[in-house]
Amino acid sequence: MAVQINPTEKTPFVHLCSDQAQFIFDGIILPEDAVEFFGPINTYIGTYLKDPAPNSEIICKLEYFNTSASRMLFAMFKAFQDANHQTKTRVIWYYDEDDDAMEEVAEEFQEILPDLNFVKTPKAFEDLPNLRKLVPIES
Repeated sequence: MAVQINPTEKTPFVHLCSDQAQFIFDGIILPEDAVEFFGPINTYIGTYLKDPAPNSEIICKLEYFNTSASRMLFAMFKAFQDANHQTKTRVIWYYDEDDDAMEEVAEEFQEILPDLNFVKTPKAFEDLPNLRKLVPIES
């Protein structure tokens, strides 16, 4: 079963698919209330991590996020690290090659969460992938 959250001006496109063990975040994260926004995401991931696939993948292409969203992302990544004995998690971190801040954030997460495999993927902004195309169209 998959859950999809469509983007708004302040929230990203999110696609969570336990069947494919893939979790996609694309856009900006500036919600009025990060705890409320991440509530259903955390619930879904918490359920998934009770019986995860051997390998999980989190794909992030985030242009910007605020401090409260950073805390929520950290908590999500930490949940995957805590389940490392059950699922090996790869985090693909796409960012604009000119965005030093997003590169540094990935490095900080990797340093704090060493059991996660962070794959930093810098690209020219126009070459960044459209992650929404990775999601199968449901009829």
